[in-house]
Amino acid sequence: MRMDPVATSNAPLTGINSIALADETTACVIESYEDRIHCLGPNGQAVGAFGRPGEGPGEFRSLMDVVGGPNGTIGAIDWGLARMTVFQTTGTLVSEVSLPFFGPFRARAPFDSVLFGYGMANRSGDLSVGLPGPGG
Repeated sequence: MRMDPVATSNAPLTGINSIALADETTACVIESYEDRIHCLGPNGQAVGAFGRPGEGPGEFRSLMDVVGGPNGTIGAIDWGLARMTVFQTTGTLVSEVSLPFFGPFRARAPFDSVLFGYGMANRSGDLSVGLPGPGG
């Protein structure tokens, strides 16, 4: 017996509204259903697509935010792993930094040596996170 679909629907790429401008021509978005990041050029061409479920380098548990960084990089904020991973837009891993575990954190500005945002504050109320400089 052949079964025909009753209805179809276009599924969105993501359930998360986060976009990062890595530079003047490259934007990156989260594909939340696959724990991936897609970076696109000015005409929508793929620059890079990377990430997968997990806990290792380049893997995500709860990818919730992307933010632009220095030199055309992006930061991927994973609430479940309490870390930010920095990538080149092609998917090359640059660095990782642990975030204080005070609950969900949302970046509010591009990062360089400091990441600014908001979330559930820890007792000290400090929501800024120092990031390692070049080479470390």
